[in-house]
Order: sequence, then C-alpha cells, then structure tokens
Amino acid sequence: MLTGLAIIITGILYILLPHFVMPLEYIKGGRGAMLLSECSIWYHPELYIGILTIIAGISSLKYKKPVIIAALAGFLGIIQAIVLRPVSFYTQSKDPIIILGQTESIRSHLYTREIILILSIVVIILSILHFVLARKAAKPLRITTLTLAYSNLKRRRFRSLALILSLTIVIGAFFSDIFLSKSIESTLEIGAGRLGADLMVVPENEKKAAQAVLLSGGPTIFYLKRDILDGLKALPQIEKISPQLYVQPFSYKVCCVAESILIIAYDPETDFTVGPWIKYALKGNQGPFDIVVGKLVKFYPGQYIDLFGRKLKVAASLDPTGLGYFDNSAFIPMKGARKLLSDLKKREKFHKIPTRQEVLDLSFANLFPAGKENKIKIKDIDPNGISAIFIKAKNNVDVKALSKKIIKKFNGIGVINVRESTLSVKRHLSSMLSAFLLPVIILLAMGT
Repeated sequence: MLTGLAIIITGILYILLPHFVMPLEYIKGGRGAMLLSECSIWYHPELYIGILTIIAGISSLKYKKPVIIAALAGFLGIIQAIVLRPVSFYTQSKDPIIILGQTESIRSHLYTREIILILSIVVIILSILHFVLARKAAKPLRITTLTLAYSNLKRRRFRSLALILSLTIVIGAFFSDIFLSKSIESTLEIGAGRLGADLMVVPENEKKAAQAVLLSGGPTIFYLKRDILDGLKALPQIEKISPQLYVQPFSYKVCCVAESILIIAYDPETDFTVGPWIKYALKGNQGPFDIVVGKLVKFYPGQYIDLFGRKLKVAASLDPTGLGYFDNSAFIPMKGARKLLSDLKKREKFHKIPTRQEVLDLSFANLFPAGKENKIKIKDIDPNGISAIFIKAKNNVDVKALSKKIIKKFNGIGVINVRESTLSVKRHLSSMLSAFLLPVIILLAMGT
C-alpha cells in the first residue's frame, strides 16, 4: 500500500521536477542574455515515463503485478538519463517578432539527467520492495501499533491516497513559503550590495518612477536641474558621486526587440554602481557605442540592437542579481549616448525617424500589453541632461541625516535611500508570505 503511494508520488515528481522546479541555465559555451524561449514539456520522454509510473502505482494499490510496469518505467528512465542530450526550444513565427540566431550557448533545465536517474532508481527499489512486502503480507502478523496503522491505511486505500497527496502538497507549500521568503531577502540584499550606493537623487515628483528604475528596471524618462551635480560635489560628507541619464527607446524595430527596455547612460570615469561589474563582464573597458545588457534583456553578446538610428553591438551580458536596475536594463557610456542622441535630434530636422510598427497579431498580446507603452518623442529627449545622481557617503556619516541635508539645501529634488527602498519591498513581501504561513500550518495540523 505505502509503496504504491510512494510510486505514485515518484511518478508525479518525474513530471514536475525537471520542468517546473529546475531553472533554465546555460550548459555549454559562453554566457549571454536570455532569449524568449519556450520549453515544451510534451517533447520530453520523462513526462510519459511519469504518467506510466503513476498508472502503475494506482493499479498496484489493488493488484500486485502492475508494479512490473513501474519497474519497466524505472529502467526506461535510466536509459533516458544515459542518452539525454541538452535541448532548447525557441519560439518561432512567420513574423520575426523574437530574434533568434547567434546563440553562443544552449539553455536547458539544470540537473535533468541526475533527477531522472535518481527517480528511476527509486521506482525500481520501490517496485522490488512492493513484491517483498506483498509476500510477507501473506504470513500472519503480530498485532502492534504499526501493523494496526498499516491495516487501516490498506483498508481505506483511496482515503489514504488523498491524505498523503494532501500532506505532500501542504508540506511542499510550507517549505516553499520559507524558501521563497529567504530567497527574496537574500536577493534584495545582494542586489543592493552590488549597487554600492547609499542615496539616489532624482526630481521630487519622480521618486516613484525612480524606485521603479531601481527595483524593476522600468523604462522611464526624467531630468534633474544641471546645477545640482556641482552643488552636491561640494558636500564634504560625500565620498563618491556619479550622474546617470535614463532613456527609453522612442522607436525600435519589432523584429529586433520584443519589449521596451531602459537605456542607462553612465559616466565610466566617476561611476561606482554598474561600472565595476561591466568591466568584470568585458574583461576590460567598454567602447563608447558598445551596449552591455542585463541578464533579462533578450539579446546575446555579438548581436546588434537598432537604437537611436544606429546599430549598437551587444558587448556583454551581466550576471543575474535579482535587482531590476541591473537585470532589465542596457548600459552605454555617457559620452556615446550623448553623441547618439545629439545626432538623432539633428537628423530628425531633415527627415522623419521611423517609429515602431503596431503589432496586430493577437498571439503576441502578452509581449505588448495594451496601454503600457509610452510614446517617447524626440523633442522630449535632452542629450545633455542628467536623470539621477548616485551618492556613496563617507564612513561614519549618517546616511539619513545626509539625505535630509540634501533635501533641505536643494529645491525640487527627492532622495531615495537605496537600502531602505529594498528593505521596504522585502518587508512587504515578507508580510504577504507570513499571511500565507498561518493557513499552511492549519492545513498541516488538520492533515496530521
């Protein structure tokens, strides 16, 4: 009885673990940004091995011989694990909405081979154990607490099956809750640590948009007064200071990028937020017109992006951080960005710059949500502007006090405490997870 239930659960794990738990990752070649890829579960043999195992497990609750089928499924799983080759499926269409090609590496689910091998061995062991227990069941048993519990489970098989499956789901949800909570906390702390800044100075009425840039990399455009940077440099409490310019592509070809991204122009000479990570990814300095993309920007190193009337080469892709500022943005040196934008504004005087064509195919509605795309006009772009200023305070300087001093000294600006911003999100998500924790504990108590 119990072995039959274990076989059923193992069959479910055959289906779930390789495709819904294990993440996609690069398994050979260089590392690059993620393409929009689609891994279809229907093309994978372990799905059918899992279904076969589940059927054999259910049948074994009433009959003994079906476990032979489970053992056969286990041997098929071992064969699959041995011959397994990495596969990635990329979305394709007559409309080249998603760029393919120039793949420097193949993405696949991690540890698929190992998982299938372990589950197959478990199924074979359970099948053998089922035969052994079935033989022993024919002999008279001593009446003990364990034998009474076993007899009760055996007599009410489907009730026991429902109970075990419910407990499996509840326990899985319980530990997923804990894991997710810790993962969120760790990701935000690491992301804020990589940024290396204490404060972010932005226009007063754009604090929400700036927080969206910081946490999610949301495309936006806003500007600070130009004299603020010089005024901040005079403050003795500041150790490092660096400006950035944010640009949202006002036009781009549908065949080249599937969604709007934030372009961050930074000053390599003063930057301390993203510059060190770009140098690490490039193993050197970035060219004035080279693009470095975050992990979630769907381009590979070596590809070209059509931006601001020019083809820009993707030089590298940053490692994932969990912070949208890094993962959902593209980075270019300030000098190159200012040159591109200045040339664009000059060129626009003589002929109309083509804008992105409207997507009419409803199949791609999920890529282009209605009403979410802001039209950016060339006249709104300031090539010499500054969108935000990142500040690193000196040691032993009270960051909150420095923030208040900056707000008091300069009119029309807002100051974001970088670490407090990430901590507020962490607290909000943790409270949501804590609210989910109570019903999980209640269900666990009811199940036991």
